[in-house]
Amino acid sequence: IEEGMNQGTVTLPVSANDTYRGKVINVNHSIRIDVMTGGCCVADPSLVIPVKCGAPSHAGSSTPTMPGSVPEPEHTIEPTPNWTNEATVVSPVHVPYTAANVGGIIVEDEGEKEDEIDIAPMTFQEAKLPSLTNLMQEMTESVSDLGIIQMKVADPEWKHVFSVLSPNEFAGIIQKVDLDFDQPKIARLIAPLIKDGQFTCTYVIASVRCTSNWNRSNMVEKLIPYCVDLVDGEASIKAELTDWEQTVTAQAFKNALKGQPL
Repeated sequence: IEEGMNQGTVTLPVSANDTYRGKVINVNHSIRIDVMTGGCCVADPSLVIPVKCGAPSHAGSSTPTMPGSVPEPEHTIEPTPNWTNEATVVSPVHVPYTAANVGGIIVEDEGEKEDEIDIAPMTFQEAKLPSLTNLMQEMTESVSDLGIIQMKVADPEWKHVFSVLSPNEFAGIIQKVDLDFDQPKIARLIAPLIKDGQFTCTYVIASVRCTSNWNRSNMVEKLIPYCVDLVDGEASIKAELTDWEQTVTAQAFKNALKGQPL
């Protein structure tokens, strides 16, 4: 376990859907391991391990794949238009973001003729101001929570929102993540920004309490290298873990206490 030597490869059929969690459709995968003891009066233990299935990501892309979708080929040749020298080229026109109108809503008043019907323009909403409330709302409406967090942590205007997060607020963001596999990734993105790098063990404890059971040890491994008080708080984190989780994370604690990256 500590050396990570027990590994295997599973090949999926081409027709299999990727692991996906949306607002309406969920696609989950798991590997079930049955241990056949063959003994008398001995139960055959069974272990179910959640897994994330899908095509390998390219260039760090975090865009989710919809179930049943067909990935585009890596190299696509687009037909080149046969432009002539008679084409007229004009300078691009820039429309302010808040001034752009798309579509409209038909507003009918009684007695008006068809050609007198007013069209009420539908305008784009302005970008939401940086706040925890708006972040949680965006995550509720999105199908890619990881993509949202990646953009926010890279935006200097959002730095303060993450810097002042309390342990409960940090845990609330993790709990809001739709795809369980992305919980440790998102926590790891936010952790260095909290209190301007003064991340503590209380945040790890709060995150472990709201993380999916099968993902708790992974969450601990991702976060403890950022804890500035790990020497004093190690026991508090381990108190939240099962005996098995303590065994799985033992090497991660050793590396973190030595200042070694995972």
